[in-house]
Amino acid sequence: MLDSTGIALCATSVISFILLTSWVSRNNEVRKGLPPGPKGWPLIGNLLDINVKEPWVTYAEWGKRYGGLVHSTVLGQDFLIINDKEIAHELLERRSAIYADRPYLPFSEFFGLSFVTPAMPYGNKWRLHRKMFNVAFAKQVALEYKPLQIQKARQLLHNLISSQQDYVKHVQTFSGSVIMAITYGYDVAPENDPYVTNFMRFGETILEVLTAERAALLTAFPFLAHIPSWLPGGLYKQRAGKCRALARQMLDNPVNYVKQSIAAGSAKKSLVYDLLFGCIRMTTDENPDEVIKEVAASAFAGEFL
Repeated sequence: MLDSTGIALCATSVISFILLTSWVSRNNEVRKGLPPGPKGWPLIGNLLDINVKEPWVTYAEWGKRYGGLVHSTVLGQDFLIINDKEIAHELLERRSAIYADRPYLPFSEFFGLSFVTPAMPYGNKWRLHRKMFNVAFAKQVALEYKPLQIQKARQLLHNLISSQQDYVKHVQTFSGSVIMAITYGYDVAPENDPYVTNFMRFGETILEVLTAERAALLTAFPFLAHIPSWLPGGLYKQRAGKCRALARQMLDNPVNYVKQSIAAGSAKKSLVYDLLFGCIRMTTDENPDEVIKEVAASAFAGEFL
């Protein structure tokens, strides 16, 4: 006769066999009709196959091996990785009506990312964001900012000639200065600009913490977001608090600058300037000021996300 330990071992073995059989069956069923990709391990999928620090390197290798569209799984989450320009154009541009929606990201609010347009699910608010973007970034309207872009490009060339060794910083300054000028009518300081610094710190923190694999980990195990910051594994909570604080500054400070400039009579034409003067009628119950802040901050945050 089996003792209690033997019965427990038998039960564990049976349950493990059932779970493994179920996983294999589901995995085979799910892969039907999906693009080719690497085979994963039970439960964790391809988690151990990916270079977490440089996931794009792994994706590029998979692209060479499996083709322009690759399927992988991480902790039960399915991913389709596009490694081909034509496929990206076909799916994300020509078929945008089908693939415009975004998956729900439970960690986005935790990290202060819920305002970012690319992270929003398809719906009324997302459409409002897109409509607002067209105020400054539609093809015809963007031509009005061509002189400004030429001015910033000349400034970039001057900086590159003056100090070639700082070319990375100069290119980053150029990129940020164009976006800030078009979005807020703000001239970026050559060095240590407070607004650009906040945006850069926010982007660097997000890119460091939220790789696709870590995002999948938080989605699969949401309790990780609630581990106290002083305990092992509390890194996410520490970084999340920092991200939320930076996000609030990104949303509020530049728009407050525009409002102060309008009051002083020194405001320049910009996306925020036009939106504050009601060039688009709000058809939702959203707070107009908050939506304007979200759209403006998304214009810069899109450089990182």
